[in-house]
Amino acid sequence: MLVLLAIIGCLSLFAGFVMMAGAPEAGGFKYVAVGAVLLLIWSCIPAISADGHTHEGAAGKFYQTWTMPDNRAVSCCHSEDCSSAEAYQKNGKWYARQTGDIGEFTEIPPNKVELDRDSPDGRNHLCGRKYTFMGAGSGFTVFCFIAGAGG
Repeated sequence: MLVLLAIIGCLSLFAGFVMMAGAPEAGGFKYVAVGAVLLLIWSCIPAISADGHTHEGAAGKFYQTWTMPDNRAVSCCHSEDCSSAEAYQKNGKWYARQTGDIGEFTEIPPNKVELDRDSPDGRNHLCGRKYTFMGAGSGFTVFCFIAGAGG
């Protein structure tokens, strides 16, 4: 939906500029205005949705200070990337998916496993982001993982 909104906005801008260049009286300004408004809306949607995402309690406080195990200068959580997680260990490797996700479990790279801190609430936690590549493939980029009690 957001991609479609951006495409329509760009096309409207382009059409408006072409019309204004060729024949200013043709009303190209309307297309430019519509395109600009659509692109403005598109650019604000992630900020609006991020504001609505909150982390409550001990986990929320933990997310605010959690940094990547392999780069302590970078935060794990970007206000929408962290969640409790389902996880299991097999042959010494961790596999996890965020709670409520029905997708496949993702293998956790060893350098993304938190070993220096304890889980704030005894549960597994996973920070990362889903991605798709041109509609063909998809996956999950892991930023951080911490095993819960007994994990």
